Amino acid sequence: MATKKQELLSTHFRNIETNIRVEIIKFYCLKNNLSRAKFDLLYPELKCSEKEFSYYEKQAKLHLNGKDLTFEIGYKHFYNLKLSIVKGVFVPQFDTETLVDYVLKNYQSGCGFEIGLGTGAISLAIIKNSEIAMIGIDSNKKAIKLTEQNQKENSLETKEFSFFTSTFPKVNIEGKVDFIISNPPYIDRDDRFLSQWVKQNQPPEALYAKNNGLAFYELIFANYKKWLKPGGEIILEIGFNQKNDLFKIITNNFKKYNFYKDIQGHDRLLVLKT
Repeated sequence: MATKKQELLSTHFRNIETNIRVEIIKFYCLKNNLSRAKFDLLYPELKCSEKEFSYYEKQAKLHLNGKDLTFEIGYKHFYNLKLSIVKGVFVPQFDTETLVDYVLKNYQSGCGFEIGLGTGAISLAIIKNSEIAMIGIDSNKKAIKLTEQNQKENSLETKEFSFFTSTFPKVNIEGKVDFIISNPPYIDRDDRFLSQWVKQNQPPEALYAKNNGLAFYELIFANYKKWLKPGGEIILEIGFNQKNDLFKIITNNFKKYNFYKDIQGHDRLLVLKT
């Protein structure tokens, strides 16, 4: 029998296949002049109507002429959620599912605090797949509005999830939480590995941090005691090349910590036990 994690992963990969990547498959078919009959034979699960096929043909031409279609499609799958996306709010990436994996493996109840909601992807995935209560903040009012929309579109209004606009680290929350979780800005502005798509489409305030990308981590380390219960955890996404720099910082402040790799084998997750 498949485990819950295996079922979620299976759902995730099915969703990817029928989301943005399948659009590219369709474009490939159209580019190579596959007939409608051949298209239906290859992808019967798509059940593509004549109207839809015409739409894909139009989009294919735009794609082949270099147009980015991420926001044209208007949504993205994350874990077992379908999330609306808009320009100006960080589009969640598959690597970030590593954070959700860790939480669901180690918690099924309690309360978490997410710093930087974006689309709401992390918190919504957690509350959908557990009985954990979540609190979330974002300084971007558009992100808060989008989180609310995604909560409704995924029928999660009955779950315990409160979120609001606030600047960090001045936020006040009632009580203390079991864990803090964040995919913070962690990219240095001179990072040569940053793709052109990210530069052009992700909001800069969600990407860049001072001090070689470490500034936001340092803020969390300096303020976490305001919100975190004694013995709680700080769960952070990190850049694939930041492990050594973070190691130098955390060894002076934390006794227990672990780095975890994402599905691609990159150091992606830092968990600090207080």
